Amino acid sequence: VGILLRAIGYPSDTIIYLAGAEVFGGQRVLIPFRTMFNNLVDRSTLLSKKELLGLFGPETTLPLDLPPPVPEVSKEKQLQEWNKAGPRPRPLPPPPARRIYAHEMEGWYGWITRRPTEPEPSPIDLRKQAHRLLLNALDYIVSVEADAFFPGFDNDGSNWPDFASLVMGHRLYELAAAKTYRPD
Repeated sequence: VGILLRAIGYPSDTIIYLAGAEVFGGQRVLIPFRTMFNNLVDRSTLLSKKELLGLFGPETTLPLDLPPPVPEVSKEKQLQEWNKAGPRPRPLPPPPARRIYAHEMEGWYGWITRRPTEPEPSPIDLRKQAHRLLLNALDYIVSVEADAFFPGFDNDGSNWPDFASLVMGHRLYELAAAKTYRPD
């Protein structure tokens, strides 16, 4: 992309906003592009933490997502059950249930042994998803309103519209005179 932009005639001091930098592999993959264009910015370098918090709005603290505690059985109740258990010799009682720790419930595999359907997302997961959607909306608005738009790629083969094709369509509809490059 950097070579194409240079060939088109953009100087090295052009300010370039990179939408969705994490999609391209993060900062490590962008090192050659940064050497060609010094003013490469994305939402992490453009916004301060205070501005990001202003974008997200006020948020309350969420409770920790811990599994429910294992109910404890009193010694008296255990003794009563043991005495009601029928003729002797009796087998030993089963060992107590093993406690399930929080780290065992993390990730997509934590719900498999607990229930047959996928669980509802936790409030923390919903908040993270909302943050990602807001940041993607910010990238979309900046890309639509930019002086020029150059997509990284616009066809992933899934037959669903992706970010670049949506931006190009919006720019064509709203800002037909704006520069929108479509590399083949």
